[in-house]
Amino acid sequence: MVVIIGSGVTGCFTGEHLAHEYDVQVFERKDNLHKTCSGIVTNRLNEVLELKKSLIQDKIYDVKVYAPNKTSIDIHFKKPDIVLYREAFSAWLKDRAQKKGCTFYEQHLFEKMDGNTAIIKDLKTGKRLEIKNNYIIGADGAFSRVAKETGMYGKRKFFTAIKVEAKAKHDNSIKFYPFIKDFAWVSPINKEEVEIGIAAQKNPAEVFDRFLKIISKEMKLKVIKKESALIPLYNPLQIMQKRNVFLTGDAATINKPTSGGGIVFGLKSSKILADFLIAKKHGKALYQNYNWLIKSKLGNELWLHSVMRNIMSNFKDEDWNRFIAYTKKEEIVQLLRDYSRDYAIKIGLKTLIAQPKFLYFLKYLKDVVREN
Repeated sequence: MVVIIGSGVTGCFTGEHLAHEYDVQVFERKDNLHKTCSGIVTNRLNEVLELKKSLIQDKIYDVKVYAPNKTSIDIHFKKPDIVLYREAFSAWLKDRAQKKGCTFYEQHLFEKMDGNTAIIKDLKTGKRLEIKNNYIIGADGAFSRVAKETGMYGKRKFFTAIKVEAKAKHDNSIKFYPFIKDFAWVSPINKEEVEIGIAAQKNPAEVFDRFLKIISKEMKLKVIKKESALIPLYNPLQIMQKRNVFLTGDAATINKPTSGGGIVFGLKSSKILADFLIAKKHGKALYQNYNWLIKSKLGNELWLHSVMRNIMSNFKDEDWNRFIAYTKKEEIVQLLRDYSRDYAIKIGLKTLIAQPKFLYFLKYLKDVVREN
């Protein structure tokens, strides 16, 4: 048996791919599928699964990246970003997992491990269940209780993301402000609504209020709702397996530190984990340890995103002005049009070849080393 803690995107996707080989039981603390997430994903989602058209709220081809001096880059994507109906997407993945044979239990809290037995509390009745299992998977988010109870939580850093949804006229492009610490955005939700948000490691409420005032001067807004969430930053030293316990998605800090996006990489990590456990069952696993496997498959890309985030966190306004000016070179704009921004290694190498002036920013590497 496989016990999965957490019925979010990664929990459901892992369960779906394991259910034809294992008895899979999924336990969820909450009784709803709501997730504070923008639902904007790159087109690389299509590499992981075939998306139903009814789950797509909008497609975005254009992004504008601004500098403090109000100059900007306009990029028209070859393949558009996708705006998901986020809760419908989660419900769809859960339905897929159930059809494959996963059993779901809501309002059940994972408490601890006792050998190969998971102790889980039924929050409705107060009863504690003792569930023996072959494997337990923590897909229970940034503050993973599975990670904490099994000694895998480690040192974690977070963005605090604060956003509002508002009615406003817009041009169906994403507007990105990387110089608003740590970054800020305005993105379409549909033809009549936008999302305005920031992600910051320090003073997020102050950063958000300042940014909202700036945008309110540019757009007439009617705020519908406000939400906040913590987003884990990828930790290259994160332990993701200890004996028969595994972590995936946010629980394993599988997230792009450059943008806070976790859906695509989270789904990829779930598929890698499912394939690994199935291969182990049949004695065909090429790796004996999931820690090494996940880092060989995703670690290099996520590590480079992490380095880029750490470097950019040290930028001053004049650095951002210089960065945007360098990026205006036609070869760079073409790269950003043609390649998903998830491909940090490919874009990074090609960018340095096309515009060696970007090497100027490597001076901040010494600050990254000192901070870590």
